[in-house]
Amino acid sequence: MRRILTSSLILIICILTLISSFILAENLNHNYWWQVIGMGIVTFAVGRFYFHQVKSYHENGK
Repeated sequence: MRRILTSSLILIICILTLISSFILAENLNHNYWWQVIGMGIVTFAVGRFYFHQVKSYHENGK
């Protein structure tokens, strides 16, 4: 259960960072688009890890 909570927290932080990077790139500086692309990749990887953790928790019950 602790792994799922930790993964959830990290996923939420990644999503919020992705949203803030998108806002910065749209409004302030167009060089932030590289950060948006990078955070999109990181968020995708963290999301896959999170859903794998949830799936294994439901299968094993641990």
